[in-house]
Amino acid sequence: MARSNGQGSSARRGRRIATACATALAIGITACGGGEHRDASAGAPASTPAIDTAQIDVQAASLATQILAGGAQTAAAVPAALKATGFAIQQPDGSIGQPDAAASQGLLFSQWDVDAMVAGTDSGGYVTLDDVSAAIQLAFPELDASQITANILADIGADAQSQDATVRLWARLIVELGRQREAPYDLLDPNVDPTQVDLDPVQLNLLIQGFVGDVVVSSTAASATSASSLANSSTRLQALDAEAPCTLTKTQDMIMDQAAKAEKFGFKQLVKYLDGKGVAGAGTLGKVSGRLSNVLTYAKLLASLLAFKENFTADLTELVRTLSTRSGGQQMKITVTVQFDNGNAQLLNCVRQVGNLVGVDFKLTPTGPIKNAEIIWYLLAGDTSGSAGTLGYLRWAQGNLPNVGRFTDDNGQDTITIEGAPQKKTLIDPHSVEKPGKVHAKINLKSANIVQDLLTAIGGAASLPAEMVYRTGLGFERSYSFTVVDWEECGASANATKKSAQAATCSDTWTGTASFTMGSDLATAPVTSASVTWVFDNAVGDVVHYRPTGTASYSFPTCSITPASVTMSTVPGGGTGGDLAIDYSTEPPTYALQGSTVWLASYCGGAQAGAGGSWVADPATFQPVHGTLAFTQDPKSRAQRLTVRGNAAGQGGSSSWNFTKD
Repeated sequence: MARSNGQGSSARRGRRIATACATALAIGITACGGGEHRDASAGAPASTPAIDTAQIDVQAASLATQILAGGAQTAAAVPAALKATGFAIQQPDGSIGQPDAAASQGLLFSQWDVDAMVAGTDSGGYVTLDDVSAAIQLAFPELDASQITANILADIGADAQSQDATVRLWARLIVELGRQREAPYDLLDPNVDPTQVDLDPVQLNLLIQGFVGDVVVSSTAASATSASSLANSSTRLQALDAEAPCTLTKTQDMIMDQAAKAEKFGFKQLVKYLDGKGVAGAGTLGKVSGRLSNVLTYAKLLASLLAFKENFTADLTELVRTLSTRSGGQQMKITVTVQFDNGNAQLLNCVRQVGNLVGVDFKLTPTGPIKNAEIIWYLLAGDTSGSAGTLGYLRWAQGNLPNVGRFTDDNGQDTITIEGAPQKKTLIDPHSVEKPGKVHAKINLKSANIVQDLLTAIGGAASLPAEMVYRTGLGFERSYSFTVVDWEECGASANATKKSAQAATCSDTWTGTASFTMGSDLATAPVTSASVTWVFDNAVGDVVHYRPTGTASYSFPTCSITPASVTMSTVPGGGTGGDLAIDYSTEPPTYALQGSTVWLASYCGGAQAGAGGSWVADPATFQPVHGTLAFTQDPKSRAQRLTVRGNAAGQGGSSSWNFTKD
C-alpha cells in the first residue's frame, strides 16, 4: 500500500509494508514488512527548513490541556493530537484518516484505540515509567530496567529539542501531559524522580508505539526480502471478528511505513542501548519479534484499566480552618469508592477479542467494588506537598496516615480524615478568605482481588505478558476538590500590601448590639442597651482585647429620661468601660465579654440621677459573660464571619448580645 502524496509515494514505491495493531493502552503488531531499510540519517536533504519551535511547544501545551480537560474536549483532542504527531487513524469501515504527509510517522491507530485512550484518560488510568521499564526488561533480560528508564528520559529530552517538527511535537506532548497532571512532573527536569513518573494512556501509547516502530526499523535487514520474520511468526495477530465494533480490514489491519518511521526516529539512545546488547540492529528482527510481541501483549492487558471508576463523597461541603495556634479544628471525612464498571461493553469486547488472539482469555468481570486495592492519598491543594500532609493550611487528622497500609474494604471504599492545620501565629485581626482544598487518591491494583482474579482466569503458569502485568503498579487516580475557609490578618494588623488590598473589605472591629434588662417584669424593668463597635486595644499572648465605642441608651418605662442616649467614651471619667477578649489558644476560640455606660440624666423632667449601667454582663454575678466563637455566613458575600453572641438570665435580670467580626 503506497502513500497517497506523489513525491512521498514515489520515493517509497516498492518498499514492503509493515502492519501493527494498537489496543487500549498500547499496540500489538500484526505484521512488519521487510523490504528496504533506510537509516534515519541516510539520504537526508542537504538542508532542512527551520521550524518554529516556539509555536510547536505552544501547540503541545494546548493539546495536553485539551486532552486532560475530560469529556468532549478529551474525545476531540486525542485524535487531533495523534494526527498532529504523525499517526494515521483507521475508521471501523476501513477508511484511513491520514496526517499531513510531512508529519507522517508511518504508524496507524484504529478508531477503537482512540476511543480506548479517551476512556482511559477519563478514568484516570496510569502506569509508572519505572514499572513499564521493569516489565520490558522481563521481555529483554539482557537489559537493565534502570537503563531502559534512563534512555527513555534521555531520548525524550533530546527529541523535545529536535528540529524535526513531528518528533519535537511528539516529545513535547508527552512532556506537557506530565507537566499538566494533577500530580505534575517534568520529564525535562534532569532531577526528575522516575518513580514519580505516571504515564497516562496517551503517553503510554505514544511511547510504546514509537518504541516498537523504532526497534522494528532498526532491526530490519537492508537486504530483507518479501516478508519479515515477524509477519510470518506464530505471534502474528489475525483480523478481528468481522462483526466486532473494533473490526479491522482483512488484509492489512494497521499500516506502518518503515521508511516514514525511519525519518521520524525518536528512541535513538534506547535503540543504541539495545543494539549494544545484541537485541537490535540490522538483521535482528527475527530475534526480537517474539519479544516485541510479549511487550505488546503486556500492554494489551493494561487495557483492563479502562473500566475502573473512582468516586468521592465527603461529609461536609466546606472545611473551616481553626483559628487556634495549638490544635486542629473542624474535620472532614472523605471517602473514595473504587469499582469496576463493564458498562462500556464495546471497549471490553474488543479487549476480550484481542486477548483471545494472543492466547489470553479475558473474562468480563462483573460490575462491582474493587476490594483490597492499595490507596495512597495526597494533598494537592492546601499549601501542602505530596503525601506527607504536614505543611500549609490543611493536614491529615491524627491517626490518618495517607500512605501506610491503606486498602479498599469489601465495599471498595477507603475513608480518610483531614482538618485545618493550626495557625502559625495568633491572628490579631482575622478575616475569612476562601482557599482551594484538593485531595488526590492513587489506586494501585496490584494487590486488588480483581488482578488476582484476572491472573487466575489466564490459567496455569502465568505467561510472560501476565507476569509483566503482575509486576506493574497498575492503577488510576482522581482528585476531589472542596472549599477551605481560612483566616488572614486584616485591617490594622495586616502588612502594608494587604492593608491596601483589604481596605474596602475588612477592619479590626466587631459590630453589633447588646442589652441588659434589670428585673423580670418587662412592664417596669429599666433597660440599658448599646449599639457597639469594638475596636482593637491590645494583645497578650493568644488573647486579643477590644474596647467599646458607639452609643448607649437607657429606658425607664414609668418615666422619660433626658438624655436617653449618649456617645460612649472610654477615657478616664468618660463613663464607659468594657472589654471583649478573644482567646485564640483554644479550639474553637473562646471569649469573655462585659460592657457598661453610665451618665447623668433628668428623670420625668425634673430630678437628676445616674442613668444606664451594664449593657452586657452575667445577670447572676454582674461579671463578664463567656462563650465560644461561632461562624455565620454573610448573606451577600457568602463569606464566613466570626460571631460573638448569646444570652443569659439570673436573679439580676437578663442580658443578650450579638457581635460580628467586620
